[in-house]
Amino acid sequence: MAVGVAAAIPDNRKLSKKEHDLFRSIVKFYETKQYKKGLKAADSILRKYPSHGETQAMKGLILNCMERKEEAYELVKQGLRNDVRSHVCWHVFGLLHRSDRNHGEAIKCYLNALRIDTSNMQILKDLANLQVQMRDLDGFVETRRKILSENCKLKVHWIGFVLANHLSGDLGMALSVIDSFLGTLEKRERGFEEGELVLYKAMLLEQAGRKEEALSWLESQKSFVMDGLAWRTRRAHLLLASEQFEKALEAYRALLAENSENYEYHLGWQCALLRLDSSNSAAMFAQPQASLPSSAAGDLDEAASQQLLAAYGELAGAEPHSLVCEKIPLTFLEGEAFKTRVDAYMRRHLARGLPALGSELAALFRTEDPENGRRIQAKDAYDLRNNKRFQIVQLLVDEYIETLATTGAFPSPTTSVTPCQNGSHPPSSSPSPSTSQVFDVTTTLLWAKYLKVQLLESAGEIPEALILLGECLSACGEDAGAKLDFLQRRARLLKKSGKVTDAAVVMDEARQLDLSDRYLNNQTTKYLLRAGQVEAAQNVIALFAKHEGDPQVYLTDMQCMWYELEWAHATLAEATGPSGGGRALIAKALKRYVAVEKHFADFVEDQFDFHNYCVRKMTLRAYVDVLRLEDGLLAHPYYLAAARGMLDCYMALLEMPKEEEGVEGKDVYAGMTAAEKKKEKAKARKAAKKLEAEAAEKAAAEKATRVANAGGAGGGKEGEEDGKGKSTTHKKGGDGGKGVVDEDPEGMKLIEREPLTEMKRVVAYLTRHAGKVVETHMLAYDVACKRGKALLALQALIRAHALRPMHPDVFRRTVHFWTGMGEGGGEGGKQEWIASLHPTSAAVIDAEKQRLLGEKKNLGSYVTEYVEKARAWSSLPHVLAAARGVALAKTEPGATEAAIGLIREELQKGQCRGLTVKGLRQVVEVVGKELDAGSATVAEMKKLCHRYFPDALEFSC
Repeated sequence: MAVGVAAAIPDNRKLSKKEHDLFRSIVKFYETKQYKKGLKAADSILRKYPSHGETQAMKGLILNCMERKEEAYELVKQGLRNDVRSHVCWHVFGLLHRSDRNHGEAIKCYLNALRIDTSNMQILKDLANLQVQMRDLDGFVETRRKILSENCKLKVHWIGFVLANHLSGDLGMALSVIDSFLGTLEKRERGFEEGELVLYKAMLLEQAGRKEEALSWLESQKSFVMDGLAWRTRRAHLLLASEQFEKALEAYRALLAENSENYEYHLGWQCALLRLDSSNSAAMFAQPQASLPSSAAGDLDEAASQQLLAAYGELAGAEPHSLVCEKIPLTFLEGEAFKTRVDAYMRRHLARGLPALGSELAALFRTEDPENGRRIQAKDAYDLRNNKRFQIVQLLVDEYIETLATTGAFPSPTTSVTPCQNGSHPPSSSPSPSTSQVFDVTTTLLWAKYLKVQLLESAGEIPEALILLGECLSACGEDAGAKLDFLQRRARLLKKSGKVTDAAVVMDEARQLDLSDRYLNNQTTKYLLRAGQVEAAQNVIALFAKHEGDPQVYLTDMQCMWYELEWAHATLAEATGPSGGGRALIAKALKRYVAVEKHFADFVEDQFDFHNYCVRKMTLRAYVDVLRLEDGLLAHPYYLAAARGMLDCYMALLEMPKEEEGVEGKDVYAGMTAAEKKKEKAKARKAAKKLEAEAAEKAAAEKATRVANAGGAGGGKEGEEDGKGKSTTHKKGGDGGKGVVDEDPEGMKLIEREPLTEMKRVVAYLTRHAGKVVETHMLAYDVACKRGKALLALQALIRAHALRPMHPDVFRRTVHFWTGMGEGGGEGGKQEWIASLHPTSAAVIDAEKQRLLGEKKNLGSYVTEYVEKARAWSSLPHVLAAARGVALAKTEPGATEAAIGLIREELQKGQCRGLTVKGLRQVVEVVGKELDAGSATVAEMKKLCHRYFPDALEFSC
């Protein structure tokens, strides 16, 4: 970033002409990254003018670029003290804060600079970038307005002001500015920038609710748009939004002729065909994942289904090779019509040998979400076993296997494929349902059995699936491709049955079949980590990592987050397991979680690359999409997993003893007087400082050696400049970790931080950026409880209830909160919550009872109602939460026995939702530890769990 230089020079910063020219050269050296030359010029000025504030500031800025931050901040602050009225000093101070990602302080510095020099364009641009980065949209609008008023001749300033108003929600002003800008153009020519502006204005008009005007504008400006596909797509969308269904139908049909696999086109075509009003159409398009009206089969009447069926019959005839056109009718047909269609679909793809047929069919099985009543994809074994479509598919596959094995043909009467006894393979292209297809009986039977394995897995019948998969492995012979699929499925089944170690062995066997396959390598690593074999996993993943440096550093530089999270989970599990691992293992796990957090911070920081570029290149719609994406980035599952892991680490640290234990497990300060303890602790601190200094000296020496070695024959030194003024200092990520020294490789400095402070920071960031995820508020509640903040805990519960009031974790924490407030017969955390509660806070909490507990404001009725719903849903997670709530609330005598009875009753049913090894493991843990049941009861629970997963060793009695 350029640094502005004042035109008028006040007395306190006057320089002679020679030094003034030298100062201007410092700015140029900084901009061209010739830092040593800039430093030399600054020293030359300061020898003659030692208190010249602007030179001190510029020298500090250059030192900051040379990684000498402490000196940099000291010099810049000294420059400010010497010349506090210099906009250059304030601007430089802002640049320092900006380099450290301290954007709030940087904005303050820029504003101070602008109070001195109100029209400095460079400072205004830097301020605008920071404001949009921090989403200070009101300030962004004002800054962009100033930039435009200072220089209205440049297109980028007009467009920047339009974007500022758009992002702040003032669509009327944004449209007015676009019209004003277009009015200043003497001549308009066809080109990318002009076309982008046309499409962008159409988007603004639509968002402002002026759909007819947007459509008229788009059609009148067609000649200026070069991106014809984007123009046609936007026009079709506007026709649908303005409810011109016939024209929209025609427009989307033309788009499907170009790309019949695009689900967005199918969505618009179905909405036009069914004549959905604009609000319903908008709701369908607003869903994060492609969901068609035909997918909500329960909401379609018979006439709509027949209309869609006829339309897709015609579309499939025109697009015979479209798999999507073939599959979509299966999403809304029921009964015999569904059976006939899915029969032809499965025969065709079994004859082709499609391994992913089970995954393709999985999208067809839908059920009702018990919490909110929406139709969702059925994934739980209980829902699938009771799904009519799933049952039809199972019967058809059983029939295929039987008839192919006995007669060598598919069952009649709807045989659309004919067997070929010469062993030839089916053609790769998929014919239409009415044509005959030649297939190999043996291969087709093999894939039919494999499909049956996938269905058994989905239905939770793991032992039967493993037996049938064994037959597939025996029959596949030397077919390496098929064997790879079968071994991976076997590993998956073993993992689901609780045999994670055996699963890792089988996955490694699959990897050995194709050592060049990175995916198999990654899967093996993941399975090894979940089996707790961390060292073996590191060796496997290192095969695809660069070996110039440490493979683990390379993976971090490459932002391989799935590996970092799995490694951290495995390490934390080892640290908190029965054998324990102490603070050292927790520090290592925390190090990985923090690395993932840093990756997301880098993603957010990368927005700076677009603030200027997109406006200059006129990629306006893409720029807005990027900003919207960044706004929801921290709701990503990887970030949530990292945040949860960090909190778990700090929770574990809080539960550990304050004092370190000796080798033999005894307190090193045991038996000492207070004075002796003080003396010994002082010695320990002195020794620790000495060790830290020695470690820092050793790290510096290693760094110098690595950098010197990395410099090659040229003998490059750290920070040395080449002939073109570019620094040859090695940066992180550019050399696989070579030349980069991690000062805290074991994470020990991380665990020295105050746990509650770090937990507060993590939760605050999650709440601000991932507030639409219920897990965010559950984590916020846990941290608030640990800190003893009743109102913050209540706030988290209210937000969680607004999202998913019947979520098991929300219910359990609600009961925990009110028992802590003295409700029910349980003590919960009563003393912790109300011992020092202010009367005003107590009144606020009491006022929120109805929102959380219902109209009766009674914990007992709230728990009873939830227990009834959990039983009706046949959901083990909900029943387990209900049991924990009953035991915690103690609203009736014998609450613990009643809670155990609830769990026992659900497990004895034989069928319920949530029957997984992980879920049953939690059942045993809750019964044994939280409910404090006896060994006989725990053994009984293990026996009940053993019925569902007989191979899981943890349920053996």
